[in-house]
Amino acid sequence: MHKLSLLLAVISLLATSAMFACAADKPPGDPSLNPKYQFLGLWQGPTGIGTCILISPSWIMTAGHVGGPKAKDPTRHIDISFDNGTKAVVAEAFLASVGDLAIARISPPVRNIAPARLLDRSFSKDEGDIFFTMAGHSGGMHVHPGRHGKAMSDLHFRMINSPEDPSPGRGGDSGGAWAVDSPDDHLPIVFAVIHGGGLANQVGAYHEWLEKTMGPTSESPQWKSWTKPTTQPDN
Repeated sequence: MHKLSLLLAVISLLATSAMFACAADKPPGDPSLNPKYQFLGLWQGPTGIGTCILISPSWIMTAGHVGGPKAKDPTRHIDISFDNGTKAVVAEAFLASVGDLAIARISPPVRNIAPARLLDRSFSKDEGDIFFTMAGHSGGMHVHPGRHGKAMSDLHFRMINSPEDPSPGRGGDSGGAWAVDSPDDHLPIVFAVIHGGGLANQVGAYHEWLEKTMGPTSESPQWKSWTKPTTQPDN
């Protein structure tokens, strides 16, 4: 019995070491961009973690499979934390009827972080390749400029990867942001919420639902327009 316990302990230690080794191998991103993405938070529930996006003082947005369990079970406790030390809890969550998107009302409201600005429309297939920045919060904030992809529909957007240019995403980045760079102030405009597997949901497709669901609190997202430049650099 003692030998068996020792063997199991060794296996557990090796598995943990491998897990941390894999995490260390992930691209670190560009830390100089982190200040622009302070609206990214960490969603921590009883069964796992995800990423969320502050879209107004009392509201966050995340992937449907992250926020769905809270929407279906209001008693579930969810903690939200941001890089500047601000913390909140999820009071209630709402699951969109299509795609993979959820929003949640948090308490207390977060007033010391500027909410993300959201693209006021969806990208279309006709616009072709779009360069953007990917940002997640698994293992700490990590921001990766120079990603690119194409709209599959008004709802879905896919990132283009290759063996030479793999996805920098990590488990727990679901609910994170894909954003284009505003030409006005070079701050991010979030156009999609990460689903996983190189796929994201375009927030412009949820414009009416977001306004209606957040309406009772007299808060709404800050919408921002964006036009693809003739020559679009990696942002």
